Amino acid sequence: MSKREANKAEKLLRIRHAAQELFEQRGYDDTTMREIARQAKVALGTLFLYASNKRDLLFLIANETMEEAVSQAARLCSADHGLIDNFMTLTILHLRIFGRQPALFRLVLRELLFYDSGEQGRRATRNRARMLELIANWVAAAEGCGEIDLPQPPDFIAWMLFSVMQAELRRWIALEEQDLEDGIRHCWAAAALLLNGFARAPVAADAGRGDIERLAALTS
Repeated sequence: MSKREANKAEKLLRIRHAAQELFEQRGYDDTTMREIARQAKVALGTLFLYASNKRDLLFLIANETMEEAVSQAARLCSADHGLIDNFMTLTILHLRIFGRQPALFRLVLRELLFYDSGEQGRRATRNRARMLELIANWVAAAEGCGEIDLPQPPDFIAWMLFSVMQAELRRWIALEEQDLEDGIRHCWAAAALLLNGFARAPVAADAGRGDIERLAALTS
């Protein structure tokens, strides 16, 4: 690593530590970019080279950890493990990460919704896309080995499972205490319900024109 690269990495580390410390001590909403620059001992203009706003800084802190969770899931999971085990492995990796810094990740989950601007926001969006692709691959593998039948394409099923995971992470991180076993059991139950289904008579996989018109009229 060149001296210039080492200096840049050292500044980035100071910025990350300063932002995280101030977010936790003063609160995300009350912290300013100028205060973060002062705490990190960098010029305000330098800070904006690394992150365009506070949200970007928040993701600068969290992105590396969340990316590693997806990479670790890709290494640990395979078609031989079954869909529920693969999905729960990915979920548990996130539960462990979030549980180590619950205050920080409450903020991350709050700001993540619909946020894709700024370099770090786009980076978080790319990691989410990578996660969805990984789940879709597990779904396709589960269909290929006869574990499940697919009424919808793998990427749609992946989105549903991802939505379950997001809801479960938000529920768990909002609790006063984060108990890993509780998080695992609750998410497993939700995913199992989705995978097993619970209708006595099959529900149509797609809404027909009549269904759409009937429901639209009912709610107009």
